[in-house]
Amino acid sequence: MIRIALFTEGQSELIFSRILLQLVFDPSCLSYQCIKLIGNKSQEVPYPCSPPNPKCHFQIVNVQGDGRLISYLSERIDTLVEKFDLIIGLRDIFSDEYEILSNVISPDAINNLINNQKLLVLKKTDKPHRVKLHYAIMEFEAWILSMPRLFSGIHNELTVEYIDEHLGFDLNTISPQSEFCHPANQLTNILELVNINYKKSWHDIESILCHLNQDILEQLFNEWKSSSFNSFYSEIENIKNASCN
Repeated sequence: MIRIALFTEGQSELIFSRILLQLVFDPSCLSYQCIKLIGNKSQEVPYPCSPPNPKCHFQIVNVQGDGRLISYLSERIDTLVEKFDLIIGLRDIFSDEYEILSNVISPDAINNLINNQKLLVLKKTDKPHRVKLHYAIMEFEAWILSMPRLFSGIHNELTVEYIDEHLGFDLNTISPQSEFCHPANQLTNILELVNINYKKSWHDIESILCHLNQDILEQLFNEWKSSSFNSFYSEIENIKNASCN
């Protein structure tokens, strides 16, 4: 059995990762456990999956803080690579560290942040090939905005045309990772059109991502609207192909 540790900066990314795994993997092949870190203690969170004789197991860990993910990994990477076959990190680009480099979307600032953080982690291990760091550009919410079919599932009024009419951007044509420095604001504005508050709560994220399906994922991947999503999605697909085929 292949064992993977997937560390996320928050619960939004944890929930998305769990649902993504459910959609990509054959259920009989996959097991996973979801964990939230509170200080240095672990607390299991919904929902575990444990079929008999899985070929691939994920431990999905929410470290609760974008600034904490890299430091957490760099301090423990030697222990982690001994315990797991692959270590994956997923966090947003938009962060306090990024705002020191730039207050706009800057490819140079993005690359500098990614390279510096990868160096902090990879220099601590003699097995860097077993560590993969992924970044949502600029925030995880840009991935949601890149899947406009989700919104009509949330509320029938939230068509691309309705959103464009009221907010002035066409989700069918723009690339949110290149358009919005803080895309969580745009997601908030969209949901407010139908009197839905977006506070990044567990319920908020679940109520959005419950409308996700394989067709929506594949459409986004094929449209290449989000290079950061495609990188993460390809990572998960490669793991599935290596472990379950």
